[in-house]
Amino acid sequence: SDYYGQSKTAYSDITVYNPELKTATMDLSEAYARDATSASRKISLDGKKLVIEDSITLKKQSNIYWNWYVQVKNDKNDKTFTAGNIEIFTDGEYEYAIVTRNGKKFKVSFETDSPYSLKVQKAEYYVNVDPDPNGTKHSFETSRRLAVQFENVSGTVNLKTIVESMD
Repeated sequence: SDYYGQSKTAYSDITVYNPELKTATMDLSEAYARDATSASRKISLDGKKLVIEDSITLKKQSNIYWNWYVQVKNDKNDKTFTAGNIEIFTDGEYEYAIVTRNGKKFKVSFETDSPYSLKVQKAEYYVNVDPDPNGTKHSFETSRRLAVQFENVSGTVNLKTIVESMD
């Protein structure tokens, strides 16, 4: 199958934009129409903190994957940055990740009412990417993904992702 959870031809509108609050909300329902009755993403900036709030209402029990891809080794064709890393830490029952990229560190934490697992995986897992429109070829051998996985969830799933600069 050539379907990986999102429509490749969907268009998403920005439904709310507030430059004073540095917030934008997008309706992603068209992109996820096959599996969900509604989907949205709100993005906010607060100082050195980026907050991404995703909400999806599923048509039936499903698995959901939220991914952040990080290049962890220099690609032989791209010498423009210092390679990154992803590490997962546990503080009691609370899991978070530290993502390092270009010498900068970011703490990535998650808030949700649904059970999930947090993993670092090879990037090629669950990936089918069209060629870059600029002709750039991306090597997944040099990348990893921070994966939030929700298994057998139903109804509305909300995920708040908080990315904070540690510098």
